[in-house]
Amino acid sequence: MSLDREALHHFVKKPVSTSMVSFLVSTTESVISIRSSKPYSQLSSAYPSPPASPVEETSKSVSLFSFVKGLIRHSRVQTPTLMASLVYLVKLRSILPANSHGVDTTHHRIFLGALILAAKSLNDSSPFNKCWAAYTDGLLTLKEVNTLEREMIGYLGWDLRVTEQDIMNCFAPFLAPIREKIMRTNEERLQASRQLLLPTPVEPLAIRKLAQSNSASSVPSLSSSASTASNLSTSSALTTVVESDPVHDFKPRPLRLKSITNLQYNQRKLQVVNVDPKVEEYSKSKRQSFNVFGNNQPARIIVES
Repeated sequence: MSLDREALHHFVKKPVSTSMVSFLVSTTESVISIRSSKPYSQLSSAYPSPPASPVEETSKSVSLFSFVKGLIRHSRVQTPTLMASLVYLVKLRSILPANSHGVDTTHHRIFLGALILAAKSLNDSSPFNKCWAAYTDGLLTLKEVNTLEREMIGYLGWDLRVTEQDIMNCFAPFLAPIREKIMRTNEERLQASRQLLLPTPVEPLAIRKLAQSNSASSVPSLSSSASTASNLSTSSALTTVVESDPVHDFKPRPLRLKSITNLQYNQRKLQVVNVDPKVEEYSKSKRQSFNVFGNNQPARIIVES
């Protein structure tokens, strides 16, 4: 989606604002000039022959701004239809002669005609002309509404098409600030995304090698009775080694104990404790041997005092 279309997409979703009404009023007033009629009190004091009839000031006259707001309130027209009437107003301004003049209600009739054409061209259903006549609060009759609609279509040459370029040109004062806001928002999002980009975390090679060296230098574990195991504390991981048994062939899982790194090995007080002969006899019956000790030597365990 281009930037202009995105701005237009945001604009048509906005509610009708006072700035839109003011822009419509100024555009309508630029279509044709109004020749003001002087009241009877301001005419020449000389009595013409025959005397002229007094000019009646219409009590129906209402400001164009109030008239447009009344139509919006009664018809509940939305921004796309309301602002599409700008296209017909601009086309009519280029068609009418520059020296043409209108009466007091000409601007009201021109805007109402443009709004009726926009509503009937862009919507599947729109109010009837009798409804539009009622929306004028008595300013125009149904016959006058029908007449101004036919005259409006005749001036436009029955060409009621509204192109995208027409919309972009007529909506330019409203699309410019929206377009700048979109550009500023996109730039802020781009900067935020650049700040969030971080390098992918990679496991250091030194840590991987250290883990492999620790697993390779593990010491085989020792088996002992339940009373002796509570006093056992080693400084490295221990692994159980079992001879191959043709009957019971299994691979026990390595037993890993929590390593002690805060104490120095040379500061420990060590003592040699002989293993209970029953335990040693039990281990021999299970065809287990400890590769830490010799085959003919009694099993000994180094225990921290």
